[in-house]
Amino acid sequence: MAWTASTEWERWDPEQYVVCPFDSSHRITAARFQRHLVKCRKNFPNKDFVSCPFNATHQVLRPHLRNHICQCPDKNVVEATMNECYQDPESLDRLRGDTSVPSYQTPGLYDVGDEDWDTEMAENEQMFCTVAPVITHRHSNEPTRFEQQSLMGLKHQVLKREIKQKALQE
Repeated sequence: MAWTASTEWERWDPEQYVVCPFDSSHRITAARFQRHLVKCRKNFPNKDFVSCPFNATHQVLRPHLRNHICQCPDKNVVEATMNECYQDPESLDRLRGDTSVPSYQTPGLYDVGDEDWDTEMAENEQMFCTVAPVITHRHSNEPTRFEQQSLMGLKHQVLKREIKQKALQE
């Protein structure tokens, strides 16, 4: 068993050091032990450890699990709680929790209220155009200034290439 403490109070002390079941050279405080177990389990996939049903920090080799379950110190805590709840039927609900199904309510599901997306879009377009005027539609087929500059650059490159080819031919 990984969790070994001499007294009942030391078992719950978060500063108590615990030896890792995967690697005995690892000594971890009880407060960080669960996080360490997750990481260490990934590093040692060959070791066949299983968790105790009463306390997940108890990592036991699979063949020793039945013996550990009989002797687990946390077994008494769980069994005492269960016995207490079974003796008082009202406290059994405390373990079960609230399992009632909430009532189905539909008010407001399909109400749109005073929202009108068309008017909101129109208002947003007008506001946007006053802040940053944008031409949304071009009515002419003439190229823009950017297009003209890029076309001029292309024409210039084509002209250079033609001149080089003529010079090589001569």
